[in-house]
Amino acid sequence: MPTTAKIILDTRSHSKTKGGHPISIYISNHGHKYVSLKRYSEKKYWGGENVNRRHPEHSELHRYILDRSLKLIKEVEYCNEHNLGLRESANVIINGLQDKEARIQQLESELRQLKGENAAMLMEFWDGFIQECRDKGMSTDALETTKNQVSAFLMNKDMLINDINYEFLNDFSTYKLKDNCNRGGLNHYLATFRRVFRAAQKIESLHIKPGNPFSGLITKSRDGDIVTMSVEEMQRFKDFQPNNFTYERNAKSILKRRDLWLFQFYIGGHDFIDVSLLKWSNIKNDRIRFKRHKNRHHLNGGPLVDNILVPEALEIIKKHGTKKSKKNERVFNFLPLPNDLRTYKNKMANIRRSLRAISEGIELSDTMKTKSTRYIFKTWGDEMLLDFRAIQQIQGHSQEGVSARYGARLPNEVVDDVLKKIVDRKIKEEKDKDKEKPSEKP
Repeated sequence: MPTTAKIILDTRSHSKTKGGHPISIYISNHGHKYVSLKRYSEKKYWGGENVNRRHPEHSELHRYILDRSLKLIKEVEYCNEHNLGLRESANVIINGLQDKEARIQQLESELRQLKGENAAMLMEFWDGFIQECRDKGMSTDALETTKNQVSAFLMNKDMLINDINYEFLNDFSTYKLKDNCNRGGLNHYLATFRRVFRAAQKIESLHIKPGNPFSGLITKSRDGDIVTMSVEEMQRFKDFQPNNFTYERNAKSILKRRDLWLFQFYIGGHDFIDVSLLKWSNIKNDRIRFKRHKNRHHLNGGPLVDNILVPEALEIIKKHGTKKSKKNERVFNFLPLPNDLRTYKNKMANIRRSLRAISEGIELSDTMKTKSTRYIFKTWGDEMLLDFRAIQQIQGHSQEGVSARYGARLPNEVVDDVLKKIVDRKIKEEKDKDKEKPSEKP
Protein backbone atom coordinates (compact mmCIF):
# COMPACT_ATOMS: atom_id res chain seq x y z
CA MET A 1 0.00 0.00 0.00
CA PRO A 2 1.48 3.41 -0.92
CA THR A 3 2.20 6.01 1.71
CA THR A 4 -0.04 9.08 1.72
CA ALA A 5 0.35 12.17 3.88
CA LYS A 6 -1.33 15.53 4.27
CA ILE A 7 -1.31 18.49 6.63
CA ILE A 8 -4.44 18.66 8.78
CA LEU A 9 -5.87 20.39 11.82
CA ASP A 10 -5.85 17.69 14.49
CA THR A 11 -9.09 18.33 16.39
CA ARG A 12 -8.52 15.42 18.80
CA SER A 13 -6.87 17.80 21.26
CA HIS A 14 -6.98 21.50 22.11
CA SER A 15 -4.81 23.93 24.06
CA LYS A 16 -5.95 27.46 24.86
CA THR A 17 -2.47 28.50 25.97
CA LYS A 18 -0.87 27.36 22.69
CA GLY A 19 -3.58 28.77 20.44
CA GLY A 20 -5.96 25.94 19.58
CA HIS A 21 -5.73 22.53 17.91
CA PRO A 22 -2.32 21.24 16.79
CA ILE A 23 -1.50 21.39 13.07
CA SER A 24 -0.17 17.95 12.18
CA ILE A 25 0.90 15.72 9.32
CA TYR A 26 -1.44 12.74 8.93
CA ILE A 27 0.46 9.74 7.52
CA SER A 28 -1.31 6.63 6.23
CA ASN A 29 0.05 3.23 5.15
CA HIS A 30 -1.63 0.10 6.60
CA GLY A 31 -2.39 2.22 9.61
CA HIS A 32 -1.91 5.87 10.41
CA LYS A 33 0.26 8.21 12.42
CA TYR A 34 0.08 11.89 13.41
CA VAL A 35 3.20 14.08 13.44
CA SER A 36 2.76 17.46 15.14
CA LEU A 37 4.28 20.51 13.44
CA LYS A 38 4.33 22.42 16.75
CA ARG A 39 1.96 25.01 15.30
CA TYR A 40 -1.63 25.62 16.39
CA SER A 41 -4.88 27.06 15.12
CA GLU A 42 -8.48 27.41 16.17
CA LYS A 43 -10.97 25.58 13.95
CA LYS A 44 -12.52 28.84 12.72
CA TYR A 45 -9.16 29.89 11.27
CA TRP A 46 -8.58 26.65 9.33
CA GLY A 47 -9.43 26.50 5.62
CA GLY A 48 -9.01 22.81 4.77
CA GLU A 49 -5.31 22.67 3.84
CA ASN A 50 -4.03 25.88 5.40
CA VAL A 51 -4.97 28.69 7.75
CA ASN A 52 -7.34 31.33 6.38
CA ARG A 53 -6.71 35.06 6.32
CA ARG A 54 -8.44 35.63 9.66
CA HIS A 55 -5.73 33.77 11.58
CA PRO A 56 -3.78 36.23 13.80
CA GLU A 57 -0.45 34.90 12.44
CA HIS A 58 -1.72 34.24 8.91
CA SER A 59 1.21 35.64 6.93
CA GLU A 60 3.98 33.70 8.69
CA LEU A 61 1.99 30.51 9.33
CA HIS A 62 0.47 30.34 5.85
CA ARG A 63 3.97 30.60 4.31
CA TYR A 64 5.35 27.94 6.66
CA ILE A 65 2.59 25.45 5.79
CA LEU A 66 3.10 26.04 2.06
CA ASP A 67 6.84 25.38 2.38
CA ARG A 68 6.23 22.28 4.49
CA SER A 69 3.67 21.00 1.96
CA LEU A 70 6.24 21.22 -0.84
CA LYS A 71 8.76 19.23 1.21
CA LEU A 72 6.06 16.71 2.12
CA ILE A 73 5.34 16.01 -1.56
CA LYS A 74 8.98 15.03 -2.14
CA GLU A 75 9.15 13.01 1.08
CA VAL A 76 6.06 10.97 0.14
CA GLU A 77 7.47 10.39 -3.37
CA TYR A 78 10.70 9.10 -1.79
CA CYS A 79 8.79 6.78 0.57
CA ASN A 80 6.81 5.23 -2.28
CA GLU A 81 9.84 4.93 -4.57
CA HIS A 82 11.54 2.85 -1.84
CA ASN A 83 8.38 0.96 -0.75
CA LEU A 84 8.68 2.15 2.86
CA GLY A 85 6.14 1.11 5.49
CA LEU A 86 4.37 3.35 7.98
CA ARG A 87 7.18 3.51 10.56
CA GLU A 88 9.94 4.12 8.01
CA SER A 89 7.81 6.71 6.19
CA ALA A 90 7.16 8.55 9.45
CA ASN A 91 10.91 8.65 10.15
CA VAL A 92 11.59 10.15 6.71
CA ILE A 93 8.86 12.77 7.17
CA ILE A 94 10.00 13.65 10.71
CA ASN A 95 13.72 13.83 9.90
CA GLY A 96 13.50 15.09 6.31
CA LEU A 97 15.30 13.83 3.23
CA GLN A 98 19.07 13.63 3.32
CA ASP A 99 19.50 14.55 -0.36
CA LYS A 100 23.16 14.03 -1.14
CA GLU A 101 22.79 15.18 -4.73
CA ALA A 102 21.20 18.43 -3.64
CA ARG A 103 24.02 18.99 -1.16
CA ILE A 104 26.63 18.33 -3.85
CA GLN A 105 24.95 20.85 -6.15
CA GLN A 106 24.87 23.39 -3.33
CA LEU A 107 28.61 22.94 -2.64
CA GLU A 108 29.42 23.19 -6.34
CA SER A 109 27.40 26.38 -6.54
CA GLU A 110 29.25 27.85 -3.55
CA LEU A 111 32.57 26.82 -5.10
CA ARG A 112 31.74 28.63 -8.35
CA GLN A 113 30.96 31.74 -6.33
CA LEU A 114 34.32 31.55 -4.54
CA LYS A 115 36.15 31.13 -7.87
CA GLY A 116 34.15 33.97 -9.40
CA GLU A 117 33.14 31.81 -12.35
CA ASN A 118 29.59 32.11 -13.70
CA ALA A 119 28.68 33.86 -10.45
CA ALA A 120 25.96 36.19 -11.76
CA MET A 121 23.29 36.45 -9.07
CA LEU A 122 19.62 36.47 -9.98
CA MET A 123 18.21 39.25 -7.77
CA GLU A 124 21.22 41.49 -8.35
CA PHE A 125 20.82 41.15 -12.12
CA TRP A 126 17.02 41.53 -11.86
CA ASP A 127 17.40 44.88 -10.06
CA GLY A 128 19.79 46.09 -12.74
CA PHE A 129 17.42 44.96 -15.50
CA ILE A 130 14.53 46.84 -13.87
CA GLN A 131 16.63 50.00 -13.73
CA GLU A 132 17.64 49.54 -17.38
CA CYS A 133 13.97 49.29 -18.39
CA ARG A 134 13.14 52.41 -16.35
CA ASP A 135 15.93 54.32 -18.09
CA LYS A 136 14.37 53.36 -21.44
CA GLY A 137 10.98 54.68 -20.31
CA MET A 138 9.43 51.20 -20.14
CA SER A 139 6.95 50.01 -17.50
CA THR A 140 8.51 47.80 -14.82
CA ASP A 141 5.35 46.81 -12.96
CA ALA A 142 5.38 43.18 -14.14
CA LEU A 143 9.12 42.86 -13.48
CA GLU A 144 8.82 44.21 -9.94
CA THR A 145 5.76 42.13 -9.03
CA THR A 146 7.31 38.91 -10.35
CA LYS A 147 10.63 39.63 -8.64
CA ASN A 148 8.80 39.91 -5.31
CA GLN A 149 7.08 36.55 -5.88
CA VAL A 150 10.37 34.81 -6.70
CA SER A 151 12.11 36.52 -3.79
CA ALA A 152 9.41 35.28 -1.39
CA PHE A 153 9.87 31.76 -2.74
CA LEU A 154 13.64 32.07 -2.11
CA MET A 155 12.94 33.31 1.44
CA ASN A 156 14.51 36.68 0.47
CA LYS A 157 17.81 35.03 -0.44
CA ASP A 158 19.64 35.27 -3.76
CA MET A 159 20.77 32.49 -6.09
CA LEU A 160 23.01 31.97 -9.09
CA ILE A 161 21.30 32.49 -12.44
CA ASN A 162 23.05 29.34 -13.67
CA ASP A 163 21.30 27.35 -10.93
CA ILE A 164 17.90 28.04 -12.50
CA ASN A 165 16.67 24.73 -13.90
CA TYR A 166 13.41 22.96 -14.65
CA GLU A 167 13.18 21.44 -11.15
CA PHE A 168 13.55 24.83 -9.47
CA LEU A 169 10.96 26.42 -11.75
CA ASN A 170 8.56 23.50 -11.29
CA ASP A 171 8.85 23.87 -7.51
CA PHE A 172 8.13 27.60 -7.86
CA SER A 173 5.07 26.78 -9.99
CA THR A 174 3.74 24.29 -7.44
CA TYR A 175 4.36 26.81 -4.67
CA LYS A 176 2.34 29.52 -6.44
CA LEU A 177 -0.54 27.23 -7.39
CA LYS A 178 -0.85 26.04 -3.78
CA ASP A 179 -0.84 29.72 -2.79
CA ASN A 180 -4.13 30.19 -4.70
CA CYS A 181 -2.50 31.69 -7.78
CA ASN A 182 -4.51 30.83 -10.91
CA ARG A 183 -2.95 29.32 -14.04
CA GLY A 184 -3.12 32.60 -15.96
CA GLY A 185 -1.29 34.43 -13.16
CA LEU A 186 1.37 31.72 -12.98
CA ASN A 187 1.92 31.92 -16.73
CA HIS A 188 2.40 35.67 -16.36
CA TYR A 189 5.01 35.23 -13.61
CA LEU A 190 6.88 32.53 -15.56
CA ALA A 191 6.82 34.55 -18.80
CA THR A 192 8.23 37.60 -16.99
CA PHE A 193 10.84 35.42 -15.23
CA ARG A 194 11.79 33.98 -18.63
CA ARG A 195 12.21 37.50 -19.99
CA VAL A 196 14.78 38.25 -17.26
CA PHE A 197 16.59 34.95 -17.84
CA ARG A 198 16.82 35.56 -21.59
CA ALA A 199 18.13 39.09 -20.99
CA ALA A 200 20.93 37.61 -18.85
CA GLN A 201 21.72 35.02 -21.53
CA LYS A 202 22.31 37.80 -24.07
CA ILE A 203 25.18 39.25 -21.99
CA GLU A 204 28.19 37.13 -22.99
CA SER A 205 30.35 38.23 -20.07
CA LEU A 206 27.92 36.59 -17.60
CA HIS A 207 28.51 33.13 -19.17
CA ILE A 208 24.91 32.06 -18.59
CA LYS A 209 24.27 28.49 -19.72
CA PRO A 210 22.30 28.06 -22.97
CA GLY A 211 18.88 26.41 -23.18
CA ASN A 212 15.36 27.13 -21.99
CA PRO A 213 14.57 25.72 -18.52
CA PHE A 214 11.06 27.19 -18.81
CA SER A 215 10.14 24.80 -21.61
CA GLY A 216 6.92 22.93 -20.83
CA LEU A 217 6.04 25.04 -17.78
CA ILE A 218 4.14 27.88 -19.46
CA THR A 219 1.00 26.01 -20.43
CA LYS A 220 -1.61 26.82 -23.03
CA SER A 221 -5.29 26.02 -23.15
CA ARG A 222 -6.80 23.54 -25.57
CA ASP A 223 -7.47 26.38 -28.01
CA GLY A 224 -4.17 28.10 -27.28
CA ASP A 225 -6.01 31.22 -26.08
CA ILE A 226 -4.60 31.50 -22.56
CA VAL A 227 -2.21 34.44 -22.74
CA THR A 228 -1.32 37.31 -20.48
CA MET A 229 -1.13 40.96 -21.39
CA SER A 230 -0.40 43.80 -19.00
CA VAL A 231 -1.88 47.27 -19.43
CA GLU A 232 1.55 48.54 -20.45
CA GLU A 233 1.82 45.81 -23.10
CA MET A 234 -1.64 46.70 -24.40
CA GLN A 235 -0.51 50.31 -24.80
CA ARG A 236 2.58 49.18 -26.72
CA PHE A 237 0.31 47.09 -28.95
CA LYS A 238 -1.89 50.12 -29.66
CA ASP A 239 1.17 52.28 -30.41
CA PHE A 240 2.84 49.73 -32.70
CA GLN A 241 4.12 51.04 -36.03
CA PRO A 242 5.89 48.97 -38.71
CA ASN A 243 9.55 49.81 -39.28
CA ASN A 244 10.61 52.18 -42.06
CA PHE A 245 11.72 49.33 -44.31
CA THR A 246 8.21 47.85 -44.57
CA TYR A 247 6.48 48.37 -47.91
CA GLU A 248 3.64 50.87 -47.62
CA ARG A 249 1.03 48.32 -48.70
CA ASN A 250 2.24 45.76 -46.15
CA ALA A 251 2.37 48.41 -43.45
CA LYS A 252 -1.26 49.36 -44.07
CA SER A 253 -2.31 45.69 -43.96
CA ILE A 254 -0.59 44.96 -40.66
CA LEU A 255 -2.02 48.11 -39.05
CA LYS A 256 -5.52 47.20 -40.24
CA ARG A 257 -5.12 43.73 -38.69
CA ARG A 258 -3.91 45.33 -35.46
CA ASP A 259 -7.00 47.56 -35.42
CA LEU A 260 -9.36 44.63 -36.01
CA TRP A 261 -7.74 42.77 -33.08
CA LEU A 262 -8.28 45.86 -30.91
CA PHE A 263 -11.89 46.06 -32.14
CA GLN A 264 -12.42 42.50 -30.88
CA PHE A 265 -11.19 43.64 -27.47
CA TYR A 266 -13.20 46.89 -27.44
CA ILE A 267 -16.51 45.06 -28.01
CA GLY A 268 -15.89 42.62 -25.14
CA GLY A 269 -13.30 40.15 -26.44
CA HIS A 270 -15.41 38.56 -29.16
CA ASP A 271 -14.25 36.03 -31.75
CA PHE A 272 -12.87 37.13 -35.08
CA ILE A 273 -15.55 35.15 -36.91
CA ASP A 274 -18.23 37.32 -35.27
CA VAL A 275 -16.41 40.45 -36.45
CA SER A 276 -16.29 38.98 -39.96
CA LEU A 277 -20.05 38.28 -39.93
CA LEU A 278 -20.99 41.63 -38.36
CA LYS A 279 -23.74 43.46 -40.29
CA TRP A 280 -24.73 47.12 -40.29
CA SER A 281 -28.11 46.01 -38.97
CA ASN A 282 -26.28 44.81 -35.82
CA ILE A 283 -25.27 48.40 -35.04
CA LYS A 284 -27.71 51.03 -33.82
CA ASN A 285 -27.50 54.00 -31.44
CA ASP A 286 -23.81 53.30 -30.71
CA ARG A 287 -24.61 49.76 -29.59
CA ILE A 288 -23.74 46.41 -31.12
CA ARG A 289 -26.32 43.58 -30.93
CA PHE A 290 -25.70 40.08 -32.27
CA LYS A 291 -25.60 36.39 -31.35
CA ARG A 292 -22.34 34.49 -31.37
CA HIS A 293 -21.62 32.27 -34.36
CA LYS A 294 -20.40 29.64 -31.92
CA ASN A 295 -23.92 29.36 -30.46
CA ARG A 296 -25.74 29.10 -33.79
CA HIS A 297 -26.91 25.55 -33.01
CA HIS A 298 -28.13 26.44 -29.49
CA LEU A 299 -31.74 27.13 -28.59
CA ASN A 300 -32.72 30.51 -30.12
CA GLY A 301 -29.08 30.98 -31.15
CA GLY A 302 -27.84 31.42 -27.59
CA PRO A 303 -27.69 34.61 -25.48
CA LEU A 304 -27.94 38.02 -27.12
CA VAL A 305 -24.85 40.22 -27.02
CA ASP A 306 -25.93 43.85 -26.51
CA ASN A 307 -22.87 45.98 -25.81
CA ILE A 308 -22.04 49.65 -25.97
CA LEU A 309 -19.62 50.75 -28.70
CA VAL A 310 -16.88 52.74 -26.97
CA PRO A 311 -15.31 55.65 -28.92
CA GLU A 312 -12.28 53.52 -29.86
CA ALA A 313 -14.53 50.89 -31.46
CA LEU A 314 -16.56 53.53 -33.32
CA GLU A 315 -13.33 55.06 -34.65
CA ILE A 316 -12.21 51.69 -36.07
CA ILE A 317 -15.61 51.23 -37.75
CA LYS A 318 -15.30 54.74 -39.22
CA LYS A 319 -11.74 54.05 -40.38
CA HIS A 320 -12.08 50.54 -41.80
CA GLY A 321 -15.82 49.89 -42.22
CA THR A 322 -17.06 49.37 -45.77
CA LYS A 323 -19.84 51.62 -47.02
CA LYS A 324 -23.33 50.34 -46.39
CA SER A 325 -25.33 49.57 -49.55
CA LYS A 326 -27.97 47.20 -50.90
CA LYS A 327 -25.20 44.91 -52.14
CA ASN A 328 -23.17 45.19 -48.96
CA GLU A 329 -24.73 44.61 -45.56
CA ARG A 330 -21.52 43.69 -43.70
CA VAL A 331 -19.48 46.19 -41.70
CA PHE A 332 -16.12 44.76 -42.78
CA ASN A 333 -16.91 43.44 -46.24
CA PHE A 334 -13.22 42.95 -47.11
CA LEU A 335 -13.09 40.00 -44.67
CA PRO A 336 -13.99 36.65 -46.25
CA LEU A 337 -17.01 34.71 -45.03
CA PRO A 338 -16.32 31.47 -43.14
CA ASN A 339 -18.33 29.42 -45.64
CA ASP A 340 -15.59 30.22 -48.19
CA LEU A 341 -13.34 27.96 -46.14
CA ARG A 342 -10.16 28.13 -48.23
CA THR A 343 -10.14 31.93 -48.52
CA TYR A 344 -11.09 32.32 -44.86
CA LYS A 345 -8.27 30.03 -43.69
CA ASN A 346 -5.73 31.91 -45.82
CA LYS A 347 -6.91 35.22 -44.37
CA MET A 348 -6.66 33.87 -40.83
CA ALA A 349 -3.12 32.61 -41.50
CA ASN A 350 -2.11 36.09 -42.70
CA ILE A 351 -3.66 37.70 -39.61
CA ARG A 352 -1.86 35.25 -37.31
CA ARG A 353 1.45 36.09 -38.99
CA SER A 354 0.81 39.80 -38.49
CA LEU A 355 -0.10 39.35 -34.82
CA ARG A 356 3.01 37.23 -34.30
CA ALA A 357 5.18 39.87 -35.96
CA ILE A 358 3.70 42.62 -33.77
CA SER A 359 4.07 40.52 -30.59
CA GLU A 360 7.71 39.76 -31.33
CA GLY A 361 8.45 43.28 -32.52
CA ILE A 362 7.33 44.89 -29.26
CA GLU A 363 8.55 41.94 -27.13
CA LEU A 364 5.25 40.88 -25.57
CA SER A 365 5.31 38.12 -22.94
CA ASP A 366 3.04 36.01 -25.17
CA THR A 367 2.19 35.86 -28.85
CA MET A 368 -1.22 37.35 -29.48
CA LYS A 369 -3.80 35.42 -31.51
CA THR A 370 -7.29 36.24 -32.72
CA LYS A 371 -8.72 34.35 -29.72
CA SER A 372 -6.53 36.16 -27.17
CA THR A 373 -8.78 39.19 -26.71
CA ARG A 374 -11.49 37.05 -25.11
CA TYR A 375 -9.20 35.72 -22.41
CA ILE A 376 -7.50 39.08 -21.79
CA PHE A 377 -10.85 40.88 -21.40
CA LYS A 378 -12.09 38.24 -18.92
CA THR A 379 -8.80 38.20 -16.98
CA TRP A 380 -8.70 41.97 -16.62
CA GLY A 381 -12.28 41.98 -15.38
CA ASP A 382 -11.42 39.35 -12.76
CA GLU A 383 -8.30 41.22 -11.67
CA MET A 384 -10.31 44.43 -11.28
CA LEU A 385 -12.89 42.54 -9.15
CA LEU A 386 -15.73 43.56 -11.49
CA ASP A 387 -19.12 41.83 -11.54
CA PHE A 388 -18.58 38.44 -13.19
CA ARG A 389 -22.25 38.34 -14.27
CA ALA A 390 -21.73 41.52 -16.27
CA ILE A 391 -18.61 40.05 -17.89
CA GLN A 392 -20.56 36.90 -18.79
CA GLN A 393 -23.31 39.01 -20.35
CA ILE A 394 -20.78 41.13 -22.28
CA GLN A 395 -19.12 38.01 -23.68
CA GLY A 396 -22.38 36.23 -24.56
CA HIS A 397 -22.09 33.40 -22.04
CA SER A 398 -25.18 31.60 -20.78
CA GLN A 399 -26.04 32.86 -17.30
CA GLU A 400 -26.31 30.36 -14.48
CA GLY A 401 -28.44 30.37 -11.36
CA VAL A 402 -31.99 31.29 -10.38
CA SER A 403 -32.02 34.67 -12.14
CA ALA A 404 -30.98 33.01 -15.41
CA ARG A 405 -33.91 30.59 -15.26
CA TYR A 406 -36.27 33.57 -15.15
CA GLY A 407 -34.49 35.20 -18.09
CA ALA A 408 -33.17 38.19 -16.09
CA ARG A 409 -30.48 40.36 -17.65
CA LEU A 410 -28.43 43.04 -15.95
CA PRO A 411 -29.39 46.59 -16.97
CA ASN A 412 -27.40 48.05 -19.86
CA GLU A 413 -26.00 50.86 -17.72
CA VAL A 414 -24.47 48.30 -15.31
CA VAL A 415 -22.96 46.18 -18.08
CA ASP A 416 -21.78 49.22 -20.05
CA ASP A 417 -19.97 50.57 -17.01
CA VAL A 418 -18.05 47.28 -16.59
CA LEU A 419 -17.07 47.21 -20.28
CA LYS A 420 -15.84 50.82 -20.16
CA LYS A 421 -13.78 50.18 -17.01
CA ILE A 422 -12.01 47.21 -18.59
CA VAL A 423 -11.33 49.00 -21.90
CA ASP A 424 -10.15 52.17 -20.09
CA ARG A 425 -7.97 50.32 -17.56
CA LYS A 426 -4.85 52.27 -16.65
CA ILE A 427 -1.42 51.04 -15.57
CA LYS A 428 -1.91 52.57 -12.10
CA GLU A 429 -5.13 50.55 -11.61
CA GLU A 430 -3.33 47.33 -12.53
CA LYS A 431 -0.58 48.06 -10.02
CA ASP A 432 -3.08 48.98 -7.29
CA LYS A 433 -4.97 45.68 -7.79
CA ASP A 434 -1.70 43.75 -7.40
CA LYS A 435 -1.12 45.53 -4.10
CA GLU A 436 -4.62 44.59 -2.88
CA LYS A 437 -3.89 40.84 -3.23
CA PRO A 438 -2.42 39.80 0.15
CA SER A 439 -0.74 36.67 -1.20
CA GLU A 440 0.75 38.42 -4.20
CA LYS A 441 1.60 41.90 -2.99
CA PRO A 442 5.05 43.27 -3.82
